[in-house]
Amino acid sequence: MGLAMVQDVPDITENGYMRLLEIVKFVGKFAVSSYFIVGENPDAGLPLVIAGTTIVAYVSQNYAKNIQYLEDVSDRQADIVEVVQEANQKYRLIADYYMRPQVQTVLEERTQSLTTASLPTRGAAVVNDYFPGYVSTFLLVGYLWLGGTGVVEGDLQIGAFLATVNAVKEIGDSFKDIFQSCLDVGKA
Repeated sequence: MGLAMVQDVPDITENGYMRLLEIVKFVGKFAVSSYFIVGENPDAGLPLVIAGTTIVAYVSQNYAKNIQYLEDVSDRQADIVEVVQEANQKYRLIADYYMRPQVQTVLEERTQSLTTASLPTRGAAVVNDYFPGYVSTFLLVGYLWLGGTGVVEGDLQIGAFLATVNAVKEIGDSFKDIFQSCLDVGKA
């Protein structure tokens, strides 16, 4: 029990409390930059709303699934630790009765189950890493198309267009930070 607490406290602190502070920081940064971006170019409000809605929908849709993947991996790791600790405590008995192959088989089975449980977790981590970038890229392409048309037609100044393109890219980075921090809270 004491060992589990010693291992869990830094994890809860890092992935729980500190990530919540990071989320507040990123949301504040996003809010301030969004205020100035929309003040300069009101057309930039649409990408903000689309990106925010998409990210929130994705996190709410996949959060429980990601947590389940992490819990499965944690359970498999606990199973391995259990076998190792039991074998360590009963080493003399295992050696005297020539039970090493049986213990090795159990450990191999538990290790294989950890590997099997880790695959969906890794796949979800890759998708989670790329998703905010995809959203940002699609929004940037959409704004380049719409804003570029406005520049060519003379409805939008080139300086405001370029500033908004940079702002949309920055918004994507802010959303990625918020998104990753939200998912990291689930690891706590």
